[in-house]
Amino acid sequence: MGPFDYFGIAIDSIGQNKVRSLLTMLGVIIGVMSVILLISLGEGAQAYIQREFAGMGSNVLIITPGKQETSGMMPLIAGSFRKLTYENAREIARRGRGIRAVAPVVIGAGAVQYDERRRNTMVIATTDEFEKVRNLHAQLGRFISDQDIDKNNKVCVIGTKVKQELFGAGNPLSKSLNINRSKHTVVGVLEPKGMMLGMNIDDLVIIPLRSGQLMFYGGEDRLFQIVVGAKSPDDVKVATDSVRGILKTAHDYVEDFTITDQTSILATFNSIFVAMRVMLAGIAGISLLVGGIGIMNIMLVSVRERTREVGVRKAV
Repeated sequence: MGPFDYFGIAIDSIGQNKVRSLLTMLGVIIGVMSVILLISLGEGAQAYIQREFAGMGSNVLIITPGKQETSGMMPLIAGSFRKLTYENAREIARRGRGIRAVAPVVIGAGAVQYDERRRNTMVIATTDEFEKVRNLHAQLGRFISDQDIDKNNKVCVIGTKVKQELFGAGNPLSKSLNINRSKHTVVGVLEPKGMMLGMNIDDLVIIPLRSGQLMFYGGEDRLFQIVVGAKSPDDVKVATDSVRGILKTAHDYVEDFTITDQTSILATFNSIFVAMRVMLAGIAGISLLVGGIGIMNIMLVSVRERTREVGVRKAV
């Protein structure tokens, strides 16, 4: 008997036991698909997080007041005896190495109103460098400029959701918004970004730094954080050391601040995803093992039922 004869006998056996053959194939298919899908799920989640960070700017350093021991998670609120100031940010921009942009940031909650429409949203006060560091650009109008900072212009850039809620389909440019009872002229609308790292980028208002310091800190030169963009991934270490040296000098050689970079944040997420992939691979392996045992059981039954037939064929 040749190979084609054996193949024909196998096809004939499959046809005679359709249900059993179907169950055997299902065991193989489900086992293999579970491995592929679960591993792909872990890889997809990791790629999603990396895209989220890329969408919020690349090679970013986040400087917050207060010394914290951190394992890579982004510090949100910190306290310090010595505050970060706009002058600190400008000093970093002047003397920092491996740095392409520096954005001082003030963050607070704001009640935004236009005519009778009103909503609460996040307000970010910053400079024009924030556009480069955080990869946020205006799709309509313009972003905050140097002149707005120097002249302390009362202007604002709004997200697409804020625009939709307050202005509908109308053009918001040159319209006046009340932000915490302070009038600001709309000069731009941000590109739609959606949710990024738990923050809705479309639901925020950006104003000049001085306006934010007056609104949230009573005019005191104080910052919530400083966001620094390094020139390249290779410059992140150089930029971190440079920023640390500049701030320590300004703070009487006391490191009362925390510098967090995307590499450490991503490293934390990557360690989580490695553990998740191992867990998913283990679950998939168990599914494959169970499917293999079921297939083995069916094959043993099939061989036992055909023992006489196999003996006759061998004898012939």
